[in-house]
Amino acid sequence: MNLLKRILVAIVFIPIIIFCIKSSYSFNIYKGINISFFDILMIVIFILGNLELYHLLKNIEPQINGIIFLVSGLSLLIASLFIKNAVIKISFVYGFFLLSASIMLIGMFIILFSLLFSIIRHNIQNAFKAASLSVAGFFYVPVLSSLYILIRQTEKADNYILCFFIISWMTDVGAFIIGSLIGKRPLSRRVSSNKTVEGAIGGILFSVITSLILFKLGYFSVSLKSILFLGIILSLTGQFGDLVESLIKREAGVKDSGILLAGHGGILDALDSTIFNALPLLIYSLIRGGNF
Repeated sequence: MNLLKRILVAIVFIPIIIFCIKSSYSFNIYKGINISFFDILMIVIFILGNLELYHLLKNIEPQINGIIFLVSGLSLLIASLFIKNAVIKISFVYGFFLLSASIMLIGMFIILFSLLFSIIRHNIQNAFKAASLSVAGFFYVPVLSSLYILIRQTEKADNYILCFFIISWMTDVGAFIIGSLIGKRPLSRRVSSNKTVEGAIGGILFSVITSLILFKLGYFSVSLKSILFLGIILSLTGQFGDLVESLIKREAGVKDSGILLAGHGGILDALDSTIFNALPLLIYSLIRGGNF
């Protein structure tokens, strides 16, 4: 029954995600600031994912300030929408440095005001823990979501992002199928007893096979070795992201990050590996000079 729910959710939402990635239409919202359907997708993921993450971290440390946590993430989201227009007009690398500066400034804001809030409330016992978790949460959903908005501006980014999303999804499928069939050895018993070494290897194999198929279909313009290497890296990074989210849920004492998606849980449960893969995609794009 749970598997059927997962399939039905995938049938509904995967076409929407593909449309948002591939669509080139954009809306002018303010003095030349345009947002695309992909931007809207990232905004929705950011809002829902950040709210889920806030409630998870609040269970771990009640002293976390919701206003600081949510406003800081929203500030970066707005900054990334402005910066992406600079990318179009100047260069991807320039946009990357602008986004990096924004991330550092907002990160400093989180630390400063989180500690200040604790001092004002005369509750300094867990002040540094609250500030640290707020910064970690900031780098999890807001930063990684904003990276996708930046990456989408590069040449041929729509095809590559779609392919990398598919590779991430197939990693999850492979890990689930192989882990369910022959999984015996826990990957990390303390983090998640359901994840197995065999499942992790299955995820990597599915990722490599998917990368090879997409390469043969002509979706990539780089060498086969590069694509297979990327497939392995994306699988490892995605599975690491899955473990990180499992660790957060274990610390928070909950089974799912939310209840939005039947059979999956919350947004973070469904997209934890995909969100984490923004980092290797960014590094790969920077190595290629802002192109795919």
